[in-house]
Amino acid sequence: MANFRMDEDDELFHRYEPEVLAANGIDYPPRDARMRIKWWAFLMQVEGNLRPTNMSVPSAKIIRYPDQREKAWGWWRLLPIYQGLGPDMPLYREYLCEYYLRNPPESVDDSACTEHKFVVRSAWTNENGRLIPLARKCLEMEAKFIGLCERNKIKLTDTETALSHKIKQHAQDIVDGACEYAGAYAAAAALVCICKEAELMCERAMCGRYNSGNMTCMLCNQIREHAISLMLYKGSGSIAAAAGAAMVGAAKEAKLLRENLCNLGCDEEMSVSIREEACCILQDMRTEALGANGKNSIAAAAAAANGAEKSTRYGL
Repeated sequence: MANFRMDEDDELFHRYEPEVLAANGIDYPPRDARMRIKWWAFLMQVEGNLRPTNMSVPSAKIIRYPDQREKAWGWWRLLPIYQGLGPDMPLYREYLCEYYLRNPPESVDDSACTEHKFVVRSAWTNENGRLIPLARKCLEMEAKFIGLCERNKIKLTDTETALSHKIKQHAQDIVDGACEYAGAYAAAAALVCICKEAELMCERAMCGRYNSGNMTCMLCNQIREHAISLMLYKGSGSIAAAAGAAMVGAAKEAKLLRENLCNLGCDEEMSVSIREEACCILQDMRTEALGANGKNSIAAAAAAANGAEKSTRYGL
């Protein structure tokens, strides 16, 4: 079925006998916020079946009801309600920590785990046996992307070229043992995120759909820039967990979008929404971790090139 919304579900309600709803503890129409969340959770389980193509974003109030959230949304995809939370933000930060614990970075891509001998560990574990294969994969994907751009005569901006160089430099430092990453608990997530974004960029380049001014391509590079800036962050565990969760969430959606380009199908609108939310989380965590000087040069370069002064949270 098509995605449904919580405020447009009367037709769905009439599919179910009152006895069925009563057996599931459902009152209709819902008498309060919790009952409305419960109704949404019931619909997601029965109608949506938790498939990526059928999921719908709930009210931000879902963060108050973890039992219903887990039943109806699960833990595979990042819940994209970050910008509408207000006073419930502490609950969402707790959710991000739990999401990161339940989604170790290497679990994003099972085939990569086999090919590169990755072992899925706790999100909080950093050893060279874990990071070096990820760093080598980063080097491989950056070389592939730059090569595709050269062959297809895709002109990159100076900022994009500098970002790719920075990624390769950081990855090579990890391979060479030239950087200290003990305590950098988002390092593995950053490397996986950068790789998945690069894979999506490569796919778009091969399809003739990579353009520096394209919104999807700009978002890829903004996420990559945030990830590389936070990769070796060793401060607050709360910031590291939130950043790691956002990186893993973005990486999963980048994988889905890449598969969609290969005609395997996904809900592109939902993936874009989740990636924008993840980028917003990363931008805020970067500001918390590095201060106001931790600016987004990709967004700044895009704004300068367009002669625009847009004030959206993503700088687009």
